[in-house]
Amino acid sequence: KHIILPTLTLSVIYIALLARMTRASVIEVLEEDYIRTARAKGLSETKILMRHALRNAAVPIVTVIGLGIALLIGGVVVTESVYNIPGLGRLVLDAVLARDYPIIQGLILFFSLVYVLLNLLIDLTYTFFDPRIMSKSKILRLSDRSARLLFGISAKFLCASKPKIMGFLSVIIALHS
Repeated sequence: KHIILPTLTLSVIYIALLARMTRASVIEVLEEDYIRTARAKGLSETKILMRHALRNAAVPIVTVIGLGIALLIGGVVVTESVYNIPGLGRLVLDAVLARDYPIIQGLILFFSLVYVLLNLLIDLTYTFFDPRIMSKSKILRLSDRSARLLFGISAKFLCASKPKIMGFLSVIIALHS
């Protein structure tokens, strides 16, 4: 009932960005040769748009969705505070004001883990929309960005008290690079 205004606050800018990116990607794809070939075969514009254009324009759109999720995670703290909604964003603010460091660390770890897992999921969806990405490599690997975030976050939180883990993570990062 009272969720409409906070939802609009978080999503209006993001929806506009996503619509602009989708439009630009689709316009770029519609100028390709295979679209002309599909039109020459007599396919309807709906089939051309859905099967050929949107599928090939999806990779940059998915990237923008991933970046937008990061913005939403940050925006949730402010939005929950402004609209007085109890949630994880509000808990972060209350913990910062109370200087409750264990809660702050736990929530930052949680938000970071969610962000890294979403980036991993987005990297995996690239292979669904563009099979050429999978065919370039037989082994499915994390992207550099996701791996560095994952190992960097793990190193910050785990290695404060355990120096052996720090050495292990340094080896993994070195091997990945």
